[in-house]
Amino acid sequence: MPKELRLIDLNLISGSTETTRTAFGGFYEVLSGSTGEYLSPVWYKYSPLWADQDTEGAHFNKAASTTNEELMTTISDEVIIPNKTVPMRFWPNYNNAILGSTNSANFWKTIWLGGKYGTSSYEPIWTEAVFDDHSFDYSLPYSQKESITIEGGSGFTDVAQITYDYNRYLREYQTYVNNLDSELLIPNMYLLKEYEQYLVDESTGASYVAAGDDATATEETAISLSSSIINFVTRENNALTTFDGTYFDSPSTAFDSKEVALDWNSLLLENDFASQYLTSSLLLYPLSASTTIEIKNILQNIMFDDEALVPDSTCPYNTIEDALPNSSVTFTDDTAATSTHSLTYKVKIPFYTTVNFDTARSTDTDYVDFITDNNFSQKFLKTLKEVFLEEISVTPETSTFAVENNYYKASEDSGSIAYYDTTETKNQTFRSVDYLKMLAYAHNNNISTTNNCYFIGGETFNRNSVFDKVGNYRHSNAEGTIGVINDTVAWLNNEDNFGVSNLWELYNDIYPANGDAALGNSSKYRETLAYRIEKVGGPPTGDLQTQNVLQNFWFFNPSDISEINFNDSQVKYGSEYTYNVYAYVLVVGVKYNFSDLRLARQISEIDETYNCLQFYDPFTDEIADQIYKSWEDNPLNGSSIYATNALARTYAVTKHLADFNVNYEPNLKLIEIPMFSKGITILDHPPNSFDINPYQVNDNSQTIGFSINYETFYIASGDVAGMTYPTPISPADEITRGAYLNSRDILSSSYLDLESVSRQRTLEAYRLDKKPKSISDFNGSKIGSIDLKIPSSKYTYSNTDFHDKIKTNQKYYYLFRFLNEQGLPGQVSDIYEAELVDDGGFKYAVFNILFETELGEEVFINPLKPFKKLFQLQPNVSHLLLDTSEANFDNSAFDEIGNISVGSADDPIWDQTFKLRMTSKKTGKKIDFNITYKIAEQNEAT
Repeated sequence: MPKELRLIDLNLISGSTETTRTAFGGFYEVLSGSTGEYLSPVWYKYSPLWADQDTEGAHFNKAASTTNEELMTTISDEVIIPNKTVPMRFWPNYNNAILGSTNSANFWKTIWLGGKYGTSSYEPIWTEAVFDDHSFDYSLPYSQKESITIEGGSGFTDVAQITYDYNRYLREYQTYVNNLDSELLIPNMYLLKEYEQYLVDESTGASYVAAGDDATATEETAISLSSSIINFVTRENNALTTFDGTYFDSPSTAFDSKEVALDWNSLLLENDFASQYLTSSLLLYPLSASTTIEIKNILQNIMFDDEALVPDSTCPYNTIEDALPNSSVTFTDDTAATSTHSLTYKVKIPFYTTVNFDTARSTDTDYVDFITDNNFSQKFLKTLKEVFLEEISVTPETSTFAVENNYYKASEDSGSIAYYDTTETKNQTFRSVDYLKMLAYAHNNNISTTNNCYFIGGETFNRNSVFDKVGNYRHSNAEGTIGVINDTVAWLNNEDNFGVSNLWELYNDIYPANGDAALGNSSKYRETLAYRIEKVGGPPTGDLQTQNVLQNFWFFNPSDISEINFNDSQVKYGSEYTYNVYAYVLVVGVKYNFSDLRLARQISEIDETYNCLQFYDPFTDEIADQIYKSWEDNPLNGSSIYATNALARTYAVTKHLADFNVNYEPNLKLIEIPMFSKGITILDHPPNSFDINPYQVNDNSQTIGFSINYETFYIASGDVAGMTYPTPISPADEITRGAYLNSRDILSSSYLDLESVSRQRTLEAYRLDKKPKSISDFNGSKIGSIDLKIPSSKYTYSNTDFHDKIKTNQKYYYLFRFLNEQGLPGQVSDIYEAELVDDGGFKYAVFNILFETELGEEVFINPLKPFKKLFQLQPNVSHLLLDTSEANFDNSAFDEIGNISVGSADDPIWDQTFKLRMTSKKTGKKIDFNITYKIAEQNEAT
């Protein structure tokens, strides 16, 4: 269940400059309904100008307008795409009082050209302007956040998600990348994986051979990398220079389980080759100036062509998701235990963003297959990049559509309505390019003028050809482009794919079709050829302080994939990024106009059966040949030496005619459709909860202590509730909380399913000397912190004690929380109320626990009751009556006293505390009474 879009050219909206369509029908009106504004069609021949035979007042006869397809001709043979002209004829409404009269030629002319006739004014029907129709429908995904906030959203089948994975805390790596001046210099997981394949090929003796050089299948699978990529990954050939199994894999050394402070899976992540590379090699071996410049250039745009996205291929796009080869680990202790893991290659990367969405947005794939079959995906992606980044002479234009959006939306009143259907219609502008002009540019420009992109998967013949600067690949480039152009032209010349026989087909190609199969289609032909993920971030610049585009990731959309799963490791911890996802949709529209308007007027009668009409040009009033019929088919042909094709014989009822040509050709637009967008910040997960045991230090120092023990992480299961995101204390905490919940696509009430990756590092203690009303009251009241790092170790303590020296007979309120090594705040403790009571020199501590739910102002039911000097509080009689229903009066009173209860009320007041507040009317001073009602027992022995 996706979001359904209908994009309608503004020419098709009622009142547009396409006056012929507005007059005849085949347009949309924007109406308001129960779900919002929507587009309602008015079909061709259903506008008020049309009438059935017996209808008066209308101008045109619904049953009498037709096209002469026998006279359809090609406008120009010099154009490779079909371009046709076909004549049409319109008959007036015979029952119209004016048009049925003899002297009505001027009225017929006014109807077409507009103007004033009698006391009435008429808008023109006729226009010779050129119009486009690229109207089509499309679907967009719901976001992951929408799918969990809309009741029933779990059943949505088209959901996109932008989130992140945080796998490992490598302090040295994180510090290194955060200090880089460009994200493009951060290690890229796909480059690391393709370099590993390069080492494998090198170690096995495989070599790269360009296609067409009689390469064997084995040789063609070998990967070739440019020197700049090798220098980037190997830090100028100082690291990872030899193949040793796989540098992504874990060491083969056995571990002693008794020495494992963490779980063995974490131990593997901390001791593998990748960690050594990320925490040591990156710092020890800087990149040269030339490599830095080259990497900053080519990684601006990362390309995933047809070869990179082939399912089950050895391209890094696929293999980065594979499980690591050595999946078992042996421990050297007495048990000689062996365990297995399911770690994948990408888990070795400390953190990265992920973008996932479905790609099956159209059932047809003809044009995608043209690109694939002609090995054109590389040239197509590079040219697409150059066009929409405006790097070449062919640049995108703007196209405005009326967009109707149908989708489900979460209700504002979730207590009564789970979700509701919403329809919105508004004008929206999109960038687009003429697809054939783009192909023509690719064909005519074989020499590359840009090199700011890189194709994942290494160098191949097809990829190298698009960077040709001297013409060595001229033949292959031209061959691929011509192949796509020829396939496109052949498709367009197939009348099953494209064609317009008459105005009925041109104007009634609107949606919906009102249940009539003869009325229209749901959409022009469209295909999604490619996708782009735009990454925006970095420090704000310019007067508007906007972030800049850091990178673009371009994906061809081959017919054998159904989704995009993309991981971006070139990001910094704690930095905010925005990912914008675009689809590039090819729409086969139509470009059309009308020409050669000829009107006919009655000049004589031929007995009582026929009229003789004469055609003329209404703009010059000069006699002109009719358009609809050729002279050979004219019944007057040969009737007189003076007869020409400007004359027509009609039945007596017809006193006027109108002929004109409909000219059309296909128009292919590649339109950039924004699909979805999201801001994201990579953060560690919050630290866990903990146990607290308060105590008094047994001396006269007036010191109290809290023994604090960090707990293990647990996930909600069955009756066991999980942990939600910690309650923020400061505004900065609130910002972090919002960023985390948004980035992870979870609700504030959702239980966390991942624990902090970095260790607990700091304990924070907060104290107030008055009772708080909310957790945020502790903001600014931190009284101390404890560093939990174990000296000379990378590990930290999981328990500690906090001491505080306090005054006697004063209540204090304490709150604690842990921070992890990233400084991310964890769960807050309950509030501990502590008082050191000094009772005549004897000092003892009293501790009470306040829960967060107990904070805030108490609400009184009857807060005001005026009185004068004296007042008396007396329980209602229902609380005082003795209930003896359980007593046996045959026994002694002493034996039955326990079977007698006081009060018959449903909610007894006994042992309950009530607060009474008295306020002085003069001074406004207040005094509170806490009154507890108790039953006193008195046993007297006789």
